[in-house]
Amino acid sequence: MSRVARVTAADFSRAALFSPVTETADDPYVAKLIRAHAAVVTKFIETGHDEVRNNHPLPEKSTPKKP
Repeated sequence: MSRVARVTAADFSRAALFSPVTETADDPYVAKLIRAHAAVVTKFIETGHDEVRNNHPLPEKSTPKKP
């Protein structure tokens, strides 16, 4: 299965902080990774550079249900 994420931005001519960015993925786990990364970026903005030193675990992978 391909783990591809697509990123689109409304306006690349401005700073990313001011341009809405949409990240999407067909793979549910990649979508989880995107959301986890966004949460870490938000923490970095809120708390500053010290956030870099904190551990940010990856989201758990779902195990497929057996038939």
